[in-house]
Amino acid sequence: MRVAGLAVLCLTQVGAYAQPPNPTAQTYAFNPVTIMAGGYIPNIVAHPTEKGLFYARTDIGGAYRWDASLARWIPLMDFTDATHYTNYLGPESIALDPSDPNKLYIATGMYTGSQAYLLYSENRGQSFQIYPFPAGTTLASNGNGRAEGERLAVNPFNPSELFFATRRDGLWKSEDRGQTWSRVTTFPITSTSDPGLGFVLFDRFVSGRVFVGDLVPGGLYQSLDSGATWALV
Repeated sequence: MRVAGLAVLCLTQVGAYAQPPNPTAQTYAFNPVTIMAGGYIPNIVAHPTEKGLFYARTDIGGAYRWDASLARWIPLMDFTDATHYTNYLGPESIALDPSDPNKLYIATGMYTGSQAYLLYSENRGQSFQIYPFPAGTTLASNGNGRAEGERLAVNPFNPSELFFATRRDGLWKSEDRGQTWSRVTTFPITSTSDPGLGFVLFDRFVSGRVFVGDLVPGGLYQSLDSGATWALV
């Protein structure tokens, strides 16, 4: 009888512990997952007047802003979809407005056959206005020459004016913060083979002075009158 009583007690205890716990309501927060590796980081661009403001561009994985308070890089292109994957996640160049640290420009186009876009932000990349580059303009963030410099630049003495040095189509200019573009016909190179023109650099201290680097066949051009005339340095 004692053995039978013990067996009943054991079964009773097992039954008590076998019951699943009552579910409790939980709130989940989803955030981007950090995935290491997956391409190059061709350049890190520092804002010239605001300390600690940095942007990084990858060749195939979008652009990022450094957040010092969180000590991490914030992805700026998680909004992209499958249709625009090869464009928005391919930042060819980043340009910053020296007079306004909130303004950010990103020229995007991962491969030469894809439509290229100019992404413009007034809040450091939290949201963007998106403008297409002229049809046929060649960008290739995943191409050769990706680390030679920044092809896109803001004129520090006229912040609404941008210059863009392309891979095959010469030098282009926008006078309305990237909404529309026209070729700089005074620049001596109107077409070249890839990787073409490698960078644009405005002198922040001398108005009208701008440099453009040519990677093929090679050379450095300078203008002292905001692009009206050019000379090979």
